[in-house]
This record gives sequence, structure tokens and C-alpha cells, in this order.
Amino acid sequence: MIGRRLGIPHLRPLAPETWNEDTFYGLSEVFHDLVSRPRMRRFHDWNMCGWHHSEFHNGPARLLYRWKVNQLLREAGIEYELAAEGEDLGRLVAITDDARRTLVHRALNERPGRHPPDPPRHRALPGTRHDSREQAIGDRHPRGYPRGTPHPDQRPGWQA
Repeated sequence: MIGRRLGIPHLRPLAPETWNEDTFYGLSEVFHDLVSRPRMRRFHDWNMCGWHHSEFHNGPARLLYRWKVNQLLREAGIEYELAAEGEDLGRLVAITDDARRTLVHRALNERPGRHPPDPPRHRALPGTRHDSREQAIGDRHPRGYPRGTPHPDQRPGWQA
């Protein structure tokens, strides 16, 4: 299965001394995709069998795997890390400076149009309740159309 994922025939048995960098990095990514941790375990003492694990979950295991592999890569002086978010999640990416990393994080996680709203426009004029509503709405129709534009179902020629 691992050889198929990497497109490398006859990868097994795993022999690290025969790997080139591409194979090593590819295996790091494949292991990220396959790692998981059990949620449940029970001890089975028949014939010294031991623990049985079940209900596997990959989220926490991948987080721990990325942290440990990234730590090992840093210690070895390799300028790659397993990405923690975005389309490259679990893929080796080049390490960048903090400013670029922040920019990429914001670009991946902030949706367009999520800017703070404009401050409300209020006039300091006393008036009726209708005037207050006009102040809050400004020059926009209650449904967002420019003031003076009829609602779509009030336009001439509109049919339900």
C-alpha cells in the first residue's frame, strides 16, 4: 500500500539505507496520512495477549506526528516542515519567515468579506421614529437596494 501511494514499486521490505531524499520525504507524508490513535482499549489476559485497541481516530495522532517530525527535521537542519493547515496539510513545505507564514495563514483562513462593518451613520437631529430608521438605513432601501429603486417584485413587467 505504501509503495502504491508513492508510486515506487517493490518498496517493501523497508530498507532505509536504499532510500533517496524523495523516498524519505514521501514516506514522511504517507505516514502522516496513515497514522491514527485508538480511542478505546481493553486488556485481554488470555495467553498473555495484552491490550486490544479499537475506534481509531487520526486527528490527534496527526497533530502529534507533525509536531514530532517537524522537531526532528529542525534538529537535523532540514528546512522543510509538515504543513499544519490548508491544502498542503501533512505535506512537506519549505520553512518561511514569520511574516510570510502569517500572511499565508491569513490568506488560507480568512474569508473575503469578513471585514469589520462600517461605523453607523447617525445624525444628531431630533426626529420621529421614522427619521431614526432613515438615519440607520441611510440612503439604502431596507433590503439593500439603492434608495429610489423599486423592489424586484414591484418593478414594471415583473411576474410571479
